[in-house]
Amino acid sequence: RKEAVVSTQSTGKKQYSAFIERYRAHIKDMYGDDVEKSEDFARIVNDRHYNRLTKLLEMGTAEVGGQTNPETRFISPTIITNPDLSSELMTDEIFGPILPVLQYEDLNTVVKDLRAKEKPLVTYLFSNNAKHIDLIKKRISSGTLDINDTLTHMMVHTLPFGGVGNSGIGAYHGKATFDTFSHAKSVLHRPIGMESVNNLRYPPYDAEWKQNLMYSLAYYKPSTPSSGFTKYAVSSTFALGAFAYAYAWPGGSGQ
Repeated sequence: RKEAVVSTQSTGKKQYSAFIERYRAHIKDMYGDDVEKSEDFARIVNDRHYNRLTKLLEMGTAEVGGQTNPETRFISPTIITNPDLSSELMTDEIFGPILPVLQYEDLNTVVKDLRAKEKPLVTYLFSNNAKHIDLIKKRISSGTLDINDTLTHMMVHTLPFGGVGNSGIGAYHGKATFDTFSHAKSVLHRPIGMESVNNLRYPPYDAEWKQNLMYSLAYYKPSTPSSGFTKYAVSSTFALGAFAYAYAWPGGSGQ
């Protein structure tokens, strides 16, 4: 779905009004005073999609645009305000010249609401606020994040394009296409000798040295969160010691 969000904090009403006026001005710059007469403005591809989109126009207030012509399947560039959040306008992909606009007071609330929904194919963010950009980068999961632009990511072959979860699986473009259609085969190759090292895997498990070793591995706690290597080293020492006791030392259980 396409959705614009503008602030309503201390300067929010001014921002919202400025957004609406600039939208109108840019539409006029691109398509003239009468959009329907512009040769540069496309029409809806067929009657089915035209009828689908005209129904979406009824799911909010047309702040800008809203004009239609069924004979030519024309729908003017339209901003819809106060949309019903549970309506198809807000839950389905639009694929038409209709832009729902919501207003917010706290960007963190927007992030919370977005994270509760399905992950989008693309997130578009228009902002010069470094904190806002960093927040969206870190907290919103989407196939792509475009900052202060739209669609350009489709032309950059080094940027993988694809969704996340409900919005798609895998990615393509450049090397990402090769990786998507390739299978990374895992290979584990253990030398054929020293099978006795694996004795711990096999029953019976009631041998004292196995019990002691498994207890040590299960309950050993490193002194610091970053001592993963220490745990590995200690566990390896326990394993080697138990192996030596069982199979090498005189008097061990392996003798």
